[in-house]
Amino acid sequence: MKTCLIYGHDGLDLDVTYNLRSFYRKLGFRVFFSRILYDADILVVTRALDREINLSGMHYALIHVYDYTGWDYDAFVRSVDQGKTYIFCTSESRKERLINQLNFPEDKIFIALPPVDVTIWCKKLKDLKYPKVHIGNFKQIADNDTIRILFNEALTHLNIHIWGSGWKGFNKLYHGKAGLFQVSSIYSKSEFAFGLMYPFQRGNTFSGRFWHAPLNGCSLLSEAGYFTSKMPGIIETDYSLDDIKEKTDCKTDRKKVQKESIEFWEKQNEITLGYIKITLISFKEQRFSTLNYLNFIHKKICNTLFKCYQKSGLSRFIRRK
Repeated sequence: MKTCLIYGHDGLDLDVTYNLRSFYRKLGFRVFFSRILYDADILVVTRALDREINLSGMHYALIHVYDYTGWDYDAFVRSVDQGKTYIFCTSESRKERLINQLNFPEDKIFIALPPVDVTIWCKKLKDLKYPKVHIGNFKQIADNDTIRILFNEALTHLNIHIWGSGWKGFNKLYHGKAGLFQVSSIYSKSEFAFGLMYPFQRGNTFSGRFWHAPLNGCSLLSEAGYFTSKMPGIIETDYSLDDIKEKTDCKTDRKKVQKESIEFWEKQNEITLGYIKITLISFKEQRFSTLNYLNFIHKKICNTLFKCYQKSGLSRFIRRK
């Protein structure tokens, strides 16, 4: 039984988690996810932090690290076994830093986008209901950040429908929080979405909106960055009111946006898959104890129940482990 644990060093981004779960399942692994470490053949790490990770007593044949957050995680890199660790980063600048500043082996770093399971997130387009939307929690960014100032002004003065925590009372079109599996449906009946990145993301990586909105025919407005000219359905803006008006005055071809986004992410998934297969050339399945097998079954059941609660809108009552 080949097992794969998806572990969040700083918690789990659930959209990323479900994408990775689908991805490794296709490679023949039995996949489970947790905020606590368990034994498995492959350890997949997300949201690595600048702190050591203690893997003593664990028996992983391989460690795959997905560097998509934009922040640095030096202490983590120095604490892992580099002989069995591979890092998948989003940009050349991230790769160069790992090599030049942390002396991580170049042949164990790949520039590859995290996989996206199109079948989970892509919905049939619906009649247009929301011309402009923003789905996401309020970001705690410095008050003097120019992009943040313009972004918030836009959400104040324009008729933008908002979902997410921290926006209550911000404008009259606030809808509360959106569940993870509700987001695709909102995008599928929206024309333009607004997205704001943290300063540490700019020029290094991208946010989940970059794939989630376009996969549902919704064009995303974003500050210019490394990926804004590379991914379909992304429109660069400085978030000034005049620029937003100019960029959103023209109707978009929502079907075309969706089609191009699906093709882009399916291609990127194949590229990432090719790199993963390179790391599996010398992979050898381990023998696990009865306790490890029971841990896997227990977490598998918990993961399934948790997903059911999410889809039912009750996930806020579940304590994730």
